[in-house]
Amino acid sequence: MGAPVATDSTVTTALPARLKTFFGAFLFSCFCTGTVVPFNVIYLSDVRQYSVGFIGVALAAIAAAGLCVNPIGGILADRRGPAPVSFLGAVLQGTGWAIIGLAPRPWLTLLGAVVVGAGNGLFHSALTPFFVRAAHGVPMKRVSAIRYWISNVGAGGGAAIGALLGLQHDTRSFELLYVVNAASFALLGITMALIAWGARATPEAATAASPPKPIVRFAPYRDSTFRLVLAVQFVTVLFGFAQADSAVPVLVSDRLHQSLLVVGGMSALNTVVVVIAQLPLTRWTANVTETVLLGVVGALWTIAYGFGCVASVVTSTGLRLGLLAGFAVVFAVGECLLSLSVMPLVVRLAPKEALGRYSASMAMTFAGAFGLGPAAGLFIVTAMPAAMFWVILALATLILMGIAVQLHGRIAALDYAGRHRRTAEDVPGSIYSVSGRYATISR
Repeated sequence: MGAPVATDSTVTTALPARLKTFFGAFLFSCFCTGTVVPFNVIYLSDVRQYSVGFIGVALAAIAAAGLCVNPIGGILADRRGPAPVSFLGAVLQGTGWAIIGLAPRPWLTLLGAVVVGAGNGLFHSALTPFFVRAAHGVPMKRVSAIRYWISNVGAGGGAAIGALLGLQHDTRSFELLYVVNAASFALLGITMALIAWGARATPEAATAASPPKPIVRFAPYRDSTFRLVLAVQFVTVLFGFAQADSAVPVLVSDRLHQSLLVVGGMSALNTVVVVIAQLPLTRWTANVTETVLLGVVGALWTIAYGFGCVASVVTSTGLRLGLLAGFAVVFAVGECLLSLSVMPLVVRLAPKEALGRYSASMAMTFAGAFGLGPAAGLFIVTAMPAAMFWVILALATLILMGIAVQLHGRIAALDYAGRHRRTAEDVPGSIYSVSGRYATISR
C-alpha cells in the first residue's frame, strides 16, 4: 500500500505548528541561498580569478555528486527515517557552500562543490518522506504548493537583495553571506530533524505505522505506473525548466537581439506570477486530479512556446516584447500547476516502506534532465532557426500530454482494482491479480 494520504475524514485546511515551523526555516534558508547562489559564478570568476572551465567543472561536480548520493539517501530515508538524512543533507549543503565561499585554493572549491552535491542528494531524497511524516491530515497538494511558493519568494527576494547590495566584488562581505547561508542550512536541518523525530511519536503516525515489508530492488524503475511519473519528470525538466534557465535567455539575447534588461525582466515576471498565482490556483484546483493538471500543464506550455515561436518571426519590437512577456506568464502558471501534481503523485503511488527510494529516483531524474537540458537546448539555439527551438519544445509538451493521458488511465484502473481487491487464492480464476502493491486487472 502507498504512503498514507489524507482522506475526507482526516483532511484539514490548517497547517500544523510543526509545518509552520519548517516553512519558516525553509523561507530563511531560501532567502539566504538567493543572496549567494545566483552570483556564485561572478564571485568565483571575478574575485577568486578562476577560469570559466574550472567553474564549469565545479558546477558539474555538484550535479555528479548529487546523482551518486541520491540512491543512498533514498535507502537511508526508508531504513532510518527522514530525520537523520534531512539533517545530514542540510548540514552538508551549508558546509559545502561555506567551503566554496571561503576556499583560498581551487581544490578546496572543488571539494566544496562535491560536498554541496552530496548534501543536495541526501536532502531531496528525504524531503518527500519528511512531508508525509510531518503533514499528516494536510493535503499533499497544499504542502507541495506552499513549498514551491516559499522557494520562489525566498530565492527571488534573496536575489533581489543580493543584487541591490552589490557585494559580489567585496570579498569580506560576500564571504560573510556564504557563512550566513551555511548557518541557515544548519538551522533548516536541525528543524527538520526535530520535527521528523517528534512527528514519529504522534498518534497519527502510530495509526499509520505498519510492519516493515520487504522492498524489491530497483522498485521505482520496475513499477510500470511510476515509470510514467518519472517520464513526466524527465520531460518537464529537460524541455521546460532546463530550457527556461539556460537556452531561452541566450536565444532572447543573442538571436532575438534583446537587452539583458528584457532577459532579467522575463525572469522577474515569471517569479512574480508564481508568487501571485500559486496559492489561489491551489484552492481553485483542490478537487482536480493530478493527472488532469499535468495535461493542463502540457497545454499551457504549448501555448507559451507558441508565443515564443511567433516572437521569433515578428519584426515589431513592441509585439515581440508582448509575446515574450506572455511566454513568461503562461509558463509560470504551468509551473504552479506542475507543483500541484508531481509530489502528490509520488506520495500516492509509492509504497510507504519505499517512499525514500521513490523520492530519490525523482531527484535523480530531475538532476539528469537538468544536466542534459542546457547542452541540448544551446545546441538547438546555435544550430537551428530560432523558431525551430520553440517548435521542438512544443512537440515535447504534446508528448507530456500523451503521458498524462496514459497515466490517468493507469491510475484509474489501479484505483478501481484497489476497491475490488482480490487474490488468486481468494477467487480462483478471477481477472484480478496482485502485482506489486496494487491489485491490478489482467486480461
